[in-house]
Amino acid sequence: MKTTAEKGSSSLVLKKRSKSSVNSNNRKKKIKRRVKSVESKGVVYLSHIPHGFYDDQIKGYFAQFGKVTNVSVPRSKTGRARGFAFVEFQHPEVAEIAAETMNNYLMFKRLIKAKYIPPNEQKPRLFIAADESKKSHTTIPEKAAKSMKQNQLMKNRQLKKDKEVKVMNKLLKKQEEMSKNLEKLGVDYK
Repeated sequence: MKTTAEKGSSSLVLKKRSKSSVNSNNRKKKIKRRVKSVESKGVVYLSHIPHGFYDDQIKGYFAQFGKVTNVSVPRSKTGRARGFAFVEFQHPEVAEIAAETMNNYLMFKRLIKAKYIPPNEQKPRLFIAADESKKSHTTIPEKAAKSMKQNQLMKNRQLKKDKEVKVMNKLLKKQEEMSKNLEKLGVDYK
């Protein structure tokens, strides 16, 4: 935050100017620009997409209808596709034809549902996540696999002798308490 000082008759008054108001105005302008460009494009919503039919495959398949400008396949935090996708075409007429053609299309034992989204119903930030994932060097499944591998290595690591003794003592203590509780209940467990 920047502060500016103004001298009054007897006291000094500080006014705070925040950068957030300036940044929010710029952000709104960028979103407005994006909204204008979205209006000239056609978007198709696909649901019930089969496993393996993701970004590159969708873009390649829908290229037969016309120029595909963007594809978004939303994913869960583990990197698995959520079962639906958005395809952006350069011309809205092409998107309408593609949606009409692909609705109730049987592919890999899945009945694909396709719906054309008119420009007035399109959300301005629909393809932002798709653009950001293209910028990153690793994809979400790679990140999830790396995290799972690190977790596995941490759990399977060799403990130092003193730490191993502590863990074993704790486990033995729990086992003794469990056997005492079972004896109280009349269960003979060895």
